[in-house]
Formats: sequence, structure tokens, C-alpha cells
Amino acid sequence: MKNKNEINFLVKEKQELLAFLFDVLENKSKNNIKSYLINHQIFVNGHSITKHDYLLKEKDQVSVRLNYIKSDISNIPIIYEDDRFIVVDKPSGLLCISEDDKKSANLYHLVSNYVKLKNKNNKIFVVHRLDKDTSGLVLFAKNQIDREYLQKYWNDKVDRYYLALVHGIPPKEEGTIISYLKEDKTHRVYSSKDNKGDYASTYYELLNTKEKQSLLGIKLNTGRKNQIRVHLADMHCPIVGDKKYGMKDHQKNMCLYAYKISFRYGKEKYIFESKECPFVQTIEQK
Repeated sequence: MKNKNEINFLVKEKQELLAFLFDVLENKSKNNIKSYLINHQIFVNGHSITKHDYLLKEKDQVSVRLNYIKSDISNIPIIYEDDRFIVVDKPSGLLCISEDDKKSANLYHLVSNYVKLKNKNNKIFVVHRLDKDTSGLVLFAKNQIDREYLQKYWNDKVDRYYLALVHGIPPKEEGTIISYLKEDKTHRVYSSKDNKGDYASTYYELLNTKEKQSLLGIKLNTGRKNQIRVHLADMHCPIVGDKKYGMKDHQKNMCLYAYKISFRYGKEKYIFESKECPFVQTIEQK
């Protein structure tokens, strides 16, 4: 039976994938076509392809799945899972949850689909989020009670740790950056000069330096939007690869990684920690 939500094309000559899609999908906008690649909706010979410069060969079959959401999380490490929580290692570039809910691939739907493969009645609940460009540990609750508890005490009882590779060297080996954050009409967050806005506190520790870059350990004392990115930029040590608050560099992904979450829940002490960081090999820890 023909799938009405899938369009298939046969490649007649060598061509880069994005150019080919522009040619065959004449009724779709360029942004629409690019979103198909980002959201894992383009398949070549049955394999999902997201690289726009992927080189097609003659007789390759290209499929466009119009209403497809990638359901497996084989490329997203599961750090911990039990009947209450699941913690996964989110890659940079993936939204935690999309604003249009089900139309774009996002971490929530990937993990939700994963738990439903075990039991269709399984659910997950969003406890917190990371910025799209931030990589690292994201915790989901598997029931509403645990979610409400963690969200209620998230800033007071949950410790969150990051690694950040930054340009420059901080003025002190360790310190706490404090400011009041506001957001302008373009959704850019900044530290206000009048001490009005949301109180934000970020602790940092210098771990190592090399070639005018520094590796910092970060502990959040508060959890405001873009807090770490703004505070490090304020210190004149913007995060490598941060295109919004940083400086121009050749780093593709932003070098901010949430590597550890810990909290006490009743008599239990939970510590979720990743031993691998996507950029630590760039500058070794001491």
C-alpha cells in the first residue's frame, strides 16, 4: 500500500542532497525543506540523512516522510533509568521540547516514544530544560508526583554542574558571578545595570588553560534562562561556539555541557553524572 505521507524520488545523476531536494520539491519553501533534514524526515535508500551536502549517486532512492518523527534514541545515551526517572545525554542542537509540540523532532518526543515502546501507557514529564545549543544531562520524571516535587525544589535542593570551554582566562581562579537578568524584545538576555530583574548567581572554578582558552567548572546557584552564557560573557570569557552571546569562532557546537545532577529525595541520594564530555578532549582537565 502506498504511504500518502511519503514521497519517493529516483536520483538520475550525482548531486548534493539539498540541491536535489530544492529541485524535486518545487512546491515547498527552502526553509521547509531544510526543516525536513533537521527533523530526520529525509531518507536515502532507507537510511535517515541530515547532512545537506550528502552526495547522492545515480539510482539512489530519496524518500521524504512528511509527518515523520524519529522515534528511536539509539544515538542519545541513557545515563540512568528506573521506574521513577530517566536521565539522557542531550546533544547540542536538539530542542528539549518544541514550541509547536509535535511538529518538530525534540528530546521530549524521542524519550516519550522510547518509553512507550516498552508499554504504551508509559509517560514522561518535563522537569527542566537545557538551551537548544547546550548539551548534557536532562532528567525526566515518569509520574506527576515526582515531577511536581522536583520542580518545586529545583533551585533549592537540586545541584547542577556544567563544564564550559571559554575564550580568555577569568580574572580569578574561582568566584561567583551575580547579576539581575532581563530579556529584551528579541529574547536576548542581559544583566541589567539597575539591579532590577531576576536574581542570578553562577559559581565558576578554573580547571585548566591552554592557548588563550580556559576550561571552567560551573555550579548553578539559580537557574535563569541563558544564565551561564550571559554571566561568562559578562566576565569577558564567552563560551566557545556561543553564536548568541559569544565571539566569532570556527566551533560548530557550543562548548557548554551539563555533566552532573544531584539531589536528595526522601532517604535516597541521587547522583547522575556523565564521564564523557563532547569537548574536554580539546583541553585536558588538570
